[in-house]
Parts: sequence; structure tokens; C-alpha cells
Amino acid sequence: MNLAHSKVLLEKIITLYKSMSVDEKNISPIERDLMLSYTRQLYETFLFDTPSVSTPKQPIAEPIAPPKVELPKVEPPKVETPRYVPPPPPTYVEPSTPPKYMAEPPRPVMEPPRPPMAETPRSIVEPPKPTPSSPPMERVKHSPEMGNIPPEIDALFEENISKELSDKLSNMPIGDLTKAFGLNDRLLTQNELFGGSKVVFDQAIRDLNNMPNFDAAKGVLVSLAVQYNWVSNEDRKRQAKTFIKMIRRRFK
Repeated sequence: MNLAHSKVLLEKIITLYKSMSVDEKNISPIERDLMLSYTRQLYETFLFDTPSVSTPKQPIAEPIAPPKVELPKVEPPKVETPRYVPPPPPTYVEPSTPPKYMAEPPRPVMEPPRPPMAETPRSIVEPPKPTPSSPPMERVKHSPEMGNIPPEIDALFEENISKELSDKLSNMPIGDLTKAFGLNDRLLTQNELFGGSKVVFDQAIRDLNNMPNFDAAKGVLVSLAVQYNWVSNEDRKRQAKTFIKMIRRRFK
């Protein structure tokens, strides 16, 4: 057996083990292969250099069976079931003194009714008087017998024909005037052209929406322009032209 070679291998294994113990999580494949190689060489050194020694076989003693011990038989104790004994009948004992009757409970004392309290007169609050609204617009129907239209009002109905795409889109037909005005347009038109009256504006839209053609609607528009003076300033003129343009789109 070469013990010197075995010592060298053991020192290499110990040195490599210490270096591997420094960082157990990062062991390189080379270190692992070296450890396996050193271990295999050490194993082969002791495997092939050990002399074979024949050891004499010792006879195997047969196991000795333990002596049998007989246990005494123990009979379970007898348990007697209890017999049912009926209870004795109850005996009646006559009372020596008659029973005392309970006294009647005291009756509640009724208090006299209190006099009704005089109600304090409530102050009568008069409901607020409704603010007078502008009178509803009279429905004006256009007829050929209507007098001449003032030129400044007739100028509101002039239609400018433009070939611009944006103007063509703004002249698309409208199916229902009651749904054509947005909130801002409705408030602006109502304040500029109808004296701020929502009632008059809604009635005018319904009447204009039910007209058969634009010529019939023009009579209503002329009457409104005269009544609310749509040509008093430039802002009203501009808003009146926009409003008339919306009405014209209803009958395209």
C-alpha cells in the first residue's frame, strides 16, 4: 500500500475543499471534476493495494428459543344488571290550615285628563307670486296678401351660395328643428332674438318645424323679426341670419 501517495491525495482533497467552502453557491465545474478525480484516485489506491486477508469463518450459533411461560387464565368479573324498582306511590297529606287566598292587586289610579293645550296660531306664508312671463307668441301664417317686407329685414333672407366644403356641410338638411339646436346655440338665440323668453322660442321652433315649406316659414320669421327688432344692431343681424339659415335647412 502506498501511504505516501495516499497522503498527497488527502492534502489535495483538503486544500480543494477549503477553496470550495469559501463560496458554496458558486462552485466551478473544474473544482467539482478535480474533487471527483482526487476522490477516485484515493479510492483506487486503497482498493487495489490492500492485501487480501482471509478471515476464518466462525460458526453461526443457532438462536436459543426462549422458554414458554404459561400465563394463568383470568376470568372477567361478572357484572350484575340492576333490577328496576318502581317508585312508591305519592301519599296525600291534608293541610292543617286552609290556604290563604291571594289579595287582589291594587287597581291603578287613573289621572284626570289634562286640558287641551291651546294651539299657537301659525303664521300664514303667502306663496310667491309668479313672475310675469312674456306673452306667448301669436302664430303668424304666411299668405300672399302680406304687405311689403322692409328692405333691412328682407336682407336677412339673402342666401350666399358658396362652393367651400365646410359651407356645404353646414347646409345639410335638418329633419327636426326641436333637436337641431345645442344648449349654447339655444341660449344665444333665445337671448338675442326672443327677448330671453324660453316659452316664445320653443313655440316658434314648433311652429316653424310644422310648416309645409320655407315660403310659409318666412312669413313667421318676418313677423318675429319685426316684433323683436332683429335689425337693431349688428350682433342681432348676424344671429338672425344664422337662425334663418337653420330654418332654411329644415326644408331642403
